[in-house]
Amino acid sequence: MVELQIRSPFLNEETREIEWAVLTCLRVSGDSVEIEGDDELLDFSVPVVSLRTGELLLFEKDREEWARNLPNAYRAGDYVVEVFRDDNPILPEVLAGPEVEREQLQLREKVGAHAG
Repeated sequence: MVELQIRSPFLNEETREIEWAVLTCLRVSGDSVEIEGDDELLDFSVPVVSLRTGELLLFEKDREEWARNLPNAYRAGDYVVEVFRDDNPILPEVLAGPEVEREQLQLREKVGAHAG
């Protein structure tokens, strides 16, 4: 099960601070889909890129994984998608990727001494 919100920033005139309005809530559990709010902000025909595999995901093939990766599809500042509940989060798997060996760098003591 994954739950996410589509939010939009607005200026609170009283406090003069930016706040976030929740426009849409999406809850996907298996084949079950619940939408609260503005359902026009969701386009289920758009493929999204999986952070787990790098492949394109279609909503009809894997609804939960599509929703889980939906934040990657929103690039504009008008809307932000945030996953706030997830039974199978992406992040731990991405962070647990293969270790990368790093080459140790050796810096010259005085860069100016070698300038010509």
